[in-house]
Amino acid sequence: MTGADLNLPSITIAVLNRSRTITRTVTNVASDERYTVSYSAPYGVAVSASPAQFFIPSGQRQQVSFVVNATMNGTSASFGSVGFYGDKGHRVMIPFSVISKVVHGS
Repeated sequence: MTGADLNLPSITIAVLNRSRTITRTVTNVASDERYTVSYSAPYGVAVSASPAQFFIPSGQRQQVSFVVNATMNGTSASFGSVGFYGDKGHRVMIPFSVISKVVHGS
């Protein structure tokens, strides 16, 4: 387990080498709500989220996985964000950073 695997309200990957899956668990502390996941990927990184939309009853939890791929070589930090947008107006934003990314040839 690395720091990126802890369920923190942020995503930080110190060295991204090819592809990595990061999972976060969302807990609904409000009323039942449907959420849409949106993201702004760090520069040089491709991201996908699963599920991209989900319904979560009050007090329940939902796991969301992010597949992160390096798309170019880099050695400097790049930043983005992940947003969870509820259909009742709730919004949660978490920072997303990749400190170094390395793409190896096939």
